[in-house]
Amino acid sequence: MAEPFAVKDCALLTISQGERAQNLRELRDRIRSVHPGSIYHHFWGGLLRPVFDDPEYRNDFAVWASRGLHDIRLAERLAIVDPTSFAILEDLRQELLEVVEERLEESEFVPWPKPTSSFFFSGRRSWFSIPSAG
Repeated sequence: MAEPFAVKDCALLTISQGERAQNLRELRDRIRSVHPGSIYHHFWGGLLRPVFDDPEYRNDFAVWASRGLHDIRLAERLAIVDPTSFAILEDLRQELLEVVEERLEESEFVPWPKPTSSFFFSGRRSWFSIPSAG
């Protein structure tokens, strides 16, 4: 007897973590405390979004540094952080903090983006529809 037909689907939804950064100091502070899943999302989530261009930067932190802060030097440094080089997310968090701290030490002032260009921390949750047994 053949198996009954079942529809299976997966939806990936981005959910706000309730944290945002309006400048580089705030970004540093939020990176220290945000859930590690949010850091994971901001490195890998872009690969799941449908895009039709070739983005210059592959992680959301670098994109925001470039577009929001207009800090190309920081964007380049964030862009070369390779998340696959870290066995655990806490080590990736530390690397991000080091990059941001280094840039803060170099800068005489902390740039502020437009209020509409804040960095919003988010994450993903997955829901899978599972066929019911009855």
